[in-house]
Formats: sequence, structure tokens, C-alpha cells
Amino acid sequence: MNYRNTISGMCDVTSVAEESGRGINCVSTESLSAPASKALERAQALSMLALRMAGLPSVAKKVLAMYFHENLSIRGIAACLELPQWQIEEILRQTIGLLQNDLAQISGTQLVP
Repeated sequence: MNYRNTISGMCDVTSVAEESGRGINCVSTESLSAPASKALERAQALSMLALRMAGLPSVAKKVLAMYFHENLSIRGIAACLELPQWQIEEILRQTIGLLQNDLAQISGTQLVP
């Protein structure tokens, strides 16, 4: 499975949320144009996803950061963390699946597995 194509930019969203220290601001979209409303909904969904990512276990955050930010292979991550490759693959699979489900709930859509 190619995890990098599954959810792009996840770690960037977490970094921005952690650096800004801001919570989710709820804004009414009734008075906005359709493109502006969509952009606001997307920003709010990303903010919620970032908060969810911030609550992940430490090892899951490290694996995501190493895989998406540092472009390390599963083998490289396993060597750095001194864990077996199968465990790194499992952490990626479970964490990405969890975040996909969260994103689907946030956006009100259902993702196909």
C-alpha cells in the first residue's frame, strides 16, 4: 500500500495547529458565497483533523512525521525506532485508517476502504 497517496499533507496540518496553539473557530457559512463557504468548511475540517492528530500516541506521530515529512522508508523508520518493519506498517495502516474515518465524519462523507 502506498501510504503517501492516502492522505497528503497530514503532518503539515498538525504542525500548523501545534505551532499556532489555536482552537477551532466555528464560523457561520450562511452569509458566504459557495466557494468561500467550501474553503471555510475545508479549513475547519483540517483544523479538527489537526487536533485529532495532536492527540495520537507519540510513536504514531513519530512514524507519520518520519514517513511523510522526512520521506523515510518503512525500513528506515523501523531502523530508527528499533521496531520491526511489520509493526511500522501496522502503525501506519491503523493511524491512517483512523484519520480517514475521522475526516469522513468531519466532512460528512463516507470513504471507500
